[in-house]
Amino acid sequence: MEVVRFTEMQSLAEHAGAWNRLAGDVPFRTWQWLAAWWRHYGSPGGLNVLAVFDRGELVGLAPWYRTRCPRRGRTLRLMGDGEICSEYVTVLSLPGMEQPVGEALACRLAESSAEDAWDLLELSAVNPDELCVEALVRRLAAAGCRLHRRAGPNCWRIPLPATWEDYLRALSRNRRKTLRQMERKFIDSGRAVLHRATGAAELGEACRILADLHGRRRAMLGQAGCFSSRRYAAFHAEAMEWMLRQSRLGLYWMELDGEPAAAEYHLLGREVVYCYQGGMAPSRARVSPGQIATLMVLKDAIERGYRVFDFLRGDEPYKRQWRAGPHGTVEIRIAAARPTARVRHGLWLAALELKQWLQGAAAATDACSTSPRPADCD
Repeated sequence: MEVVRFTEMQSLAEHAGAWNRLAGDVPFRTWQWLAAWWRHYGSPGGLNVLAVFDRGELVGLAPWYRTRCPRRGRTLRLMGDGEICSEYVTVLSLPGMEQPVGEALACRLAESSAEDAWDLLELSAVNPDELCVEALVRRLAAAGCRLHRRAGPNCWRIPLPATWEDYLRALSRNRRKTLRQMERKFIDSGRAVLHRATGAAELGEACRILADLHGRRRAMLGQAGCFSSRRYAAFHAEAMEWMLRQSRLGLYWMELDGEPAAAEYHLLGREVVYCYQGGMAPSRARVSPGQIATLMVLKDAIERGYRVFDFLRGDEPYKRQWRAGPHGTVEIRIAAARPTARVRHGLWLAALELKQWLQGAAAATDACSTSPRPADCD
């Protein structure tokens, strides 16, 4: 096996097809998504992608970039992070090649030169059962690297049945009653109409509605909408065009009584719908337009034969209401086997332990202050 380091996206473009085969059914892992992210968020000299070739065939890929700061040193991170918040990005490999790919990457990292030296590797929100990542971690630990692992954010997923009625039957009686009432009042009556961007002519209008409703909803909460960031808006304009051409875009808006009231932005795999972002009109909050829109796109996903509806990360209570269950991830931090990297890692661990102790002490104080006083204290 040969491990090749790429520092320019142009050099990787010829391997875009092979990259996408490694990405499988996850749009966030594709060449188009991550290359667009790098164009809008990358910095010169920061790209640090390691590609594993077996007799000329691309069999593995580590989509990393490198940052520098005094506190962390030279840090390798997964592409697609930051305000774009890409999900399920990880070290990629062909099925059956996970262990040799992971070990080959670890050996390259352990033997890195001054040119591609690193102090810290951060793998954020990766699946806990990924064989390639585990092989990488084991080999680096054996090479003397320091390892820290902790629970990451949950992603919330609904396994989709064959029919909408099957889905409703799996809900509680009260929830089922609520959704059926919503269907009759808004959908069957024609008050709520769902639209989907299926061509270039509709894409601009759908994106405008999404940005407007998302921004208005955030403003109601006292926050800035994501599309207020020029880079964020430009990235998604590019990503949406690609996804539309590849039939991987689920961009919906729902009109209520003839006016846009909610929007949903989904990325589509072959079997999974990834529910990325939404927006709703605060003026219609009393009738829950977000719930109406979710009902309509969820029903549409079942009718189209999708097997999973993924709400992605975040423990918001509404996800349980739709019968979504948590899918855990892990955060893995690996410090290089060099003295300065170990010192930085030790300081980080000490700060983490102090923070956890302070949080525990604060929680204990709150519990004491709110608990009933014993009778003998009166």
